[in-house]
Amino acid sequence: MNNDEENIVWFAMRAPFCKELEAKRLLDKQAIENFVPMCYKVFEKNNKKRKELVPAVHNLIFVRTTRRIIRETKRTVPFLQYITMPDAGKNSPIIVPDIQMQQFISVSRLHNERLIYLTPEEINLAKGTRVRVNSSQFSLDIANASLSKLFSSSVRLCRFNS
Repeated sequence: MNNDEENIVWFAMRAPFCKELEAKRLLDKQAIENFVPMCYKVFEKNNKKRKELVPAVHNLIFVRTTRRIIRETKRTVPFLQYITMPDAGKNSPIIVPDIQMQQFISVSRLHNERLIYLTPEEINLAKGTRVRVNSSQFSLDIANASLSKLFSSSVRLCRFNS
């Protein structure tokens, strides 16, 4: 058996049609580690405001498991799709290194109101641009990370407002 098949890694995945929370529920049932970035959003209805914790990026879920298990899981959760990137003439699933996921989860779980998510159109970063996020709660230096590749296409980047 190929050792890569049994390595536990973080897969960046899509759950189309805003089914990321349903995918999370199904993965939790199977005891498969996963993460959906969440943020607070204010909704207004009948002149009443309420703050609700919602997915920060619709359709996005990170799943930590082996290649073999994710293939089996995709049979029972058919709407779960790999997010891929071109690699040697084929599309390969995006795998996020553990340390980068740990850092991302640390920031995302703050649910700090100063944390905002930006679309690629809202910022002008070229590939390889170094980004430094500084805060009393978190400090991180990112360069050419797998998360950066993922964010540059379909997912929002985050930054702290001062």
